[in-house]
Amino acid sequence: MTTSRIANYVSAALLVLGASNLLAVTKSDAHKDLLSISTQVRLFERVCGRLPTTEEGLKALIERPPNVAEWRQLLVQIPLDPWSRPYQYRLAPDRPLGFDLFSLGPDPKNASDDIHYEPR
Repeated sequence: MTTSRIANYVSAALLVLGASNLLAVTKSDAHKDLLSISTQVRLFERVCGRLPTTEEGLKALIERPPNVAEWRQLLVQIPLDPWSRPYQYRLAPDRPLGFDLFSLGPDPKNASDDIHYEPR
């Protein structure tokens, strides 16, 4: 095997390792964001006496929803996940906190790589 061929294999291996490390970092960033956003959703629930509806979504944290007596702006804008897409929110009574908060992950068409907030 030639030296240049070995160098190509080593370069390819390093590229794969680097890509998987980058994916781990971006997933870690998404988990941190989801924790922060979930805190704001729970604060909304304390202030307003209910969770945002699925239709209101995270927009309820930046704009007052209709028919809410008490409200406080909790975010300046809806944050984007590490892949530059908005985080997703929906009411989910079967979930521990009553809502599902998640990123569509690196592939928005593949639900298996979605990153969900899981309370600890």
